[in-house]
Amino acid sequence: MMLKTRSLIRKLAGSRKGQSVVEFAVALPFLALMSMGTFAVGMMIDRHLTLTQVVRNGGNMFARGIDFSSSQNKKFIISAATGLELKLDGTGRSAVYFSKLTRVPANAICDTGGGPRDCANNGKVVIQERYMIGKTGPSNMASKLGMPSSFIDENGQSATEGEHADHFDLPEAVASGAPASIAGAGGILENEQIYVVEILHEPVSLSFSGIFSPEMIYTRGFF
Repeated sequence: MMLKTRSLIRKLAGSRKGQSVVEFAVALPFLALMSMGTFAVGMMIDRHLTLTQVVRNGGNMFARGIDFSSSQNKKFIISAATGLELKLDGTGRSAVYFSKLTRVPANAICDTGGGPRDCANNGKVVIQERYMIGKTGPSNMASKLGMPSSFIDENGQSATEGEHADHFDLPEAVASGAPASIAGAGGILENEQIYVVEILHEPVSLSFSGIFSPEMIYTRGFF
């Protein structure tokens, strides 16, 4: 049996067909890796295009005054986020933030009971309004602009989103992650408003252990 096996190997090695089989066997792992890489890159490009479209659609709606405290309006964004696992119940793989930014006047006056004084956020860019969709709880899914928590709804009641309770005076309202082109000199003017849409996505379905494992995709737009 051993002699027959050796004879077969020698025959394969000495023939063109046998050489082709051996060469294909050697090249197969590399071809498989290249195919997986091409697929992953293609999927990443497609995912980025979807994220960009969600930001564009959401930004246009937000800047036109669409109320994103409404679940129905949030569902329009979810329907555009095909494949992103963006869900209304706070689960899934994506989070979307709608933020209205403004700059507090440098001479704004606040009064918290101790008499008139300069507001704490004078001259700073702050988050005046904020609405959220999706998996916004984990720290790795937080807004890059900042995560204020003091909001009031349209009835003036404490809420998890809406108008900031006191963007003139509460330090948490400062948009600490705003780019210098907006927060710095020559950026947004006093009382001017800029609408920002951010989306974070965990591309778990595009991960290949030991080969390609993107942790997070982040896209934002200013309107």
